[in-house]
Amino acid sequence: MSKDKVKLVTPLGAETPLTAVKKAKTYLEALEAVQAELASLKGSVEALAKTLSGAAPETLEGVKQDLRGLVEGLKGEVVKLREELKTVKPGLRTTAEAKGLSELTGLTALSLEQRLTNLERTVSGLTAPLNELKAKALSAEQKLTSLEQALSGLVKPLDALTLKVLELDQRLRSSEQALNALLKLGSLTPEEVDKLVEAARRLPEAVELAEQKMRELGRLDVLRRMERIERRLKSMVKPEEVITPT
Repeated sequence: MSKDKVKLVTPLGAETPLTAVKKAKTYLEALEAVQAELASLKGSVEALAKTLSGAAPETLEGVKQDLRGLVEGLKGEVVKLREELKTVKPGLRTTAEAKGLSELTGLTALSLEQRLTNLERTVSGLTAPLNELKAKALSAEQKLTSLEQALSGLVKPLDALTLKVLELDQRLRSSEQALNALLKLGSLTPEEVDKLVEAARRLPEAVELAEQKMRELGRLDVLRRMERIERRLKSMVKPEEVITPT
């Protein structure tokens, strides 16, 4: 029997040459789809890194997690394709023996492995943009921490200012009560009453000026100022001029 009349019989349950070719083409199409998706994802990541340069830390962290999930998913696809390639190789060999290597141009196991290697390199290229996003998120977090520390440093001065304002309010209430007691005596002359009314009218202006100075300087001896105001009020009415009712 001559060699050209020998027929290759496919064992029961084994892949036929045509099935192996179709299977290899299917895996190549899947590989090309993953490569296209990776190329698009890489461009999106680079554009996204520029767009999110001033974004909040929580936004950067969410984007980083989403990208990491996509990369991990693509890596899983690469691993899956590499495992499937092991099952394609025997079918390719059988097909090559049956129909000749000339019919399998672009479908060899070497071509598949090369494309998988390129795909893995593309996946690795996403590491740099992810690291850049992580660095920007860390920088934003550090700036936020510095701002929180600066705001915490303002708490004590604000508390001190609030205390001074409360003390000033108490002194004003005391001065108002003293003024009302003087007016109830009924022994003051009209001129003295006019002086007290004018002093009482100017008192809010003096208090407002004192509060303004306190805000500007951050420190103001409110008690001393109020004592001087009280002494000025008392000096307007001499003790010997006050007639005590009998």
